[in-house]
Amino acid sequence: MSNYEELRKSMGANQYVLPIGLRNEDGTVCRVVTMRPMTGKTEEILTDNKNRENPIRALIDVIADVVVSIEGVPRVTRDVIRQLDAKDLEFLLVANYLTSFDDEFSFVSKHVDCKGKNEVVVDLKARLDEVKPLEDEQQRELTFDLPRGYTDRDGQLHKTITIVPPTAFVQEQTYKQLRINSASAVSKLLTLVTKQLGTITHPNPDVFKEMTKKDRTFITKQLEELYDYGVDLKVDLVCSSCGEEYTDVIPTTGLLGE
Repeated sequence: MSNYEELRKSMGANQYVLPIGLRNEDGTVCRVVTMRPMTGKTEEILTDNKNRENPIRALIDVIADVVVSIEGVPRVTRDVIRQLDAKDLEFLLVANYLTSFDDEFSFVSKHVDCKGKNEVVVDLKARLDEVKPLEDEQQRELTFDLPRGYTDRDGQLHKTITIVPPTAFVQEQTYKQLRINSASAVSKLLTLVTKQLGTITHPNPDVFKEMTKKDRTFITKQLEELYDYGVDLKVDLVCSSCGEEYTDVIPTTGLLGE
């Protein structure tokens, strides 16, 4: 049995173990979260006009409201939640639904091709039981070579890149940019998740604006394929209208009771 599973078995009511967790300055990882059900105050947060413009901001504010404590963290604030790995934020959304509503979650999935509507019921408790935790700290970053690389103004080629997982803060900032320009949002994402490119430490957005589309796409695919831990929000379905198999994702707004 892994350390993660041992920790999970010792949890009390409304307590959960984050699949990744926050790392303290002394190297300890803070994973144990205590939550409370959503209240009228939480509903007011959801209906705030500022949050309606940026759903990621709403998710962060709601989680900051319903998380009572994170063991090892003096005080849970919005800034603390923004530091969480994006996979931890997804995990807490599922945990919030379990704490505030029920073990099962239902939604209507629309098949993109035939437009058929399918009723879906998901056992969220089972999803949390099957969470894939981050056991190896080395997975917090990934180094690889780009297909083409970036050539700077001095003619030096930079091909080796090191990326880190996106946080809730990165998601919030990227969504904000997405409302302006989708390509610009990709540049913002790549800037925030890149630790180093060749000899360039924390490259600025202009670097990624000048990077080839092939390299940009390669990095985003690496992000998707590498960080497969956390709670699985994907659902494999068979369309009741056309019989075709397809995959959908549990809607995060629904997990907030909307």
